[in-house]
Amino acid sequence: MPGESPLQERLKRYRSELLGGSSSHAPTESAPDAALVDPCLCPKAPMTFVRKFPGAHHHGRYALEDLYGVMRAWQASGIEHPLAPPVDVSAEDLIFFDTETTGLHHGAGTLVFLLGYARFEHGQCVVRQHFLTSPAQEASFYGRFFEEIQDARTLVTFNGKSFDWPQVRSRHTLLRSDLGPLPHLSHMDLLHPTRRVWVDELASCRLSEIERHKLSVMRTEDTPGSLAPILYFDYLRTRKLSTMEGVLLHNQWDVLSLITLYVHLSRLVLAHTSSSLSHRERFAISKWYEGLGQLSLAQAGYQAVAESQDALRFTAEFALGRCLKRQGDWRGCLSVWETLVSRQNLPSEEVLVELSKIYEHQVHDYRQSLDFAVRAHEAWKHKRRALHLTDMTGPSPHVGRMERLQGKMLRRQA
Repeated sequence: MPGESPLQERLKRYRSELLGGSSSHAPTESAPDAALVDPCLCPKAPMTFVRKFPGAHHHGRYALEDLYGVMRAWQASGIEHPLAPPVDVSAEDLIFFDTETTGLHHGAGTLVFLLGYARFEHGQCVVRQHFLTSPAQEASFYGRFFEEIQDARTLVTFNGKSFDWPQVRSRHTLLRSDLGPLPHLSHMDLLHPTRRVWVDELASCRLSEIERHKLSVMRTEDTPGSLAPILYFDYLRTRKLSTMEGVLLHNQWDVLSLITLYVHLSRLVLAHTSSSLSHRERFAISKWYEGLGQLSLAQAGYQAVAESQDALRFTAEFALGRCLKRQGDWRGCLSVWETLVSRQNLPSEEVLVELSKIYEHQVHDYRQSLDFAVRAHEAWKHKRRALHLTDMTGPSPHVGRMERLQGKMLRRQA
């Protein structure tokens, strides 16, 4: 039609595909026995769609049932980690959860119209999607969802701590007179582990990017999440459920990808010294372990990177020495850092300062400590010149250390 905007043309194309019964929006890996159950015949009552997948079904690079093996591996490792489930939590206790809403902002004006989650039951992966067919049915919509997950223990989401669950909590607050208490669930948000591991490796940590580059999940003809609100309002106007087909399948992909992502992240963290990981992954996970105080695990990962020819090897050597220092092994730390300095044309200011500290406070060799302090001062000046900071009159952070060491040397000679 002449005069139609690009958005109207795009929506017309999507609507034509959906209403025409096209299967182009179906995931290429849909289970052969996936079933769509519609127990509610009343078009204005909330509806629940159920799809069941056998445990052996692959979503990307893993079978869904690999979740069981990962849970056992965490239990056997004894490692305390944000990705590790509590000892009494099983695979069936996890809810892999995602929502679709009428907007990307918090507030009373934003409706959650689809509550989707995947959960294991008797070895099968069951995807349930609660669909709000009418805004007037919100209480029933949430009530059914809360009833189903009341025995769950842990919510697994992607950015769910900042968006999905706060939205649910907000709607629960508005409807609290018609609903029971909000389920108490621990929450594992996979966005934060994803950023820790891949923020320096990938251009974006969006779930679609992680799927493509790390999980071998390739969506074909997927309905973009940005179209979900428009398609929902279109459904409310036409009452044609086929309008929502692409949104339902998009949400199904999301919750299944959460399982694959959790399995993949867990395997990386549990085997972070393996050669199957990239050096960036090894380093990032080792840094994560170090931040958690798991120094022996961090040390092993840093060692693997330090022994490589990767550009990160010098950074890994410094981090390795830092771990040894935190464990009280200053001799080992000294050996690592002196080797590092000997192999660099321009040693970093930071490692030179640390070596100066060790020689002053542990070895009590003030001359050697002063030498490293002077080199740190020169590195500081070089960095300022490289950054075009022409004002060299500012006080050097190393002057005080150099003066103190000179004083100690004079007193020792007296």
